Amino acid sequence: LAQMAVLFVSYSMISVGLLTVFIWDTLVFDKRDAMVLGPLPLRGSTIVGAKLAALATFLVGTALAVNVISGVSFGWVTGTLDGRILRHLAGHLSGTVGGAVFMFCTLVVVRGLLVLFVSAHAAATAGSLLQFVFLSAVLCFMMVPTATGQVLPPISWFAALFEWIRGSRAPAVPGLAQSALIVLPIAVAGAIAVTFGGYWKQMRAALAPSARVASTARIRRRLAMLITGRDRVARATSDFVLTTLARSRVQQAPIAIAAAL
Repeated sequence: LAQMAVLFVSYSMISVGLLTVFIWDTLVFDKRDAMVLGPLPLRGSTIVGAKLAALATFLVGTALAVNVISGVSFGWVTGTLDGRILRHLAGHLSGTVGGAVFMFCTLVVVRGLLVLFVSAHAAATAGSLLQFVFLSAVLCFMMVPTATGQVLPPISWFAALFEWIRGSRAPAVPGLAQSALIVLPIAVAGAIAVTFGGYWKQMRAALAPSARVASTARIRRRLAMLITGRDRVARATSDFVLTTLARSRVQQAPIAIAAAL
């Protein structure tokens, strides 16, 4: 049963990791997100909360899809021997879903730190490498733990959590399970912190115009205020359009050509 726990946890972490690296570019905010969302009348906490909710929805959906069917089958088959079906099911889901959450949050932290402290190009390169690594791991995950007989962290942590809740009395299990309970909230907190940090950095990069752009945009906005008068909806619309155009050189060129014609 301990060997089966290792396989279940390995499969869960590797599968969720593979799915996560294939949405690598959407794990944290980028400059385009800031340019689109920044001018909207929304608080930063609202935008970050929506991003975290989207990540959590993806995580819960993938983790449950990977682990629920195997967890119910495992709990039913092994739990009927000692009348503790729910305990075996709880052990399975704690180890596998906990490992999936840790893997997902760790990848979010890695992506966010690369964007914050290195560059977006380095983050994209790392994403391609991780896709190769996880795809290879999916193809051989069953052979590596069983063939070598050695399970390294973090798989060993969550496999021990699996066995600890299931009721194993092996002496090494409690210590490893406690490690899982320590690193899991740290990973979750790190993912939340990196998401906040990535949002504020991208907002500053995308929404802080140069002095020349700010001055010319201010002139245009004052002229628009004279045209729109006291119509607050029209004034807000013109502010949004003019501020967005002032920050986007791509859209300024065809407008300048049209004005020249």
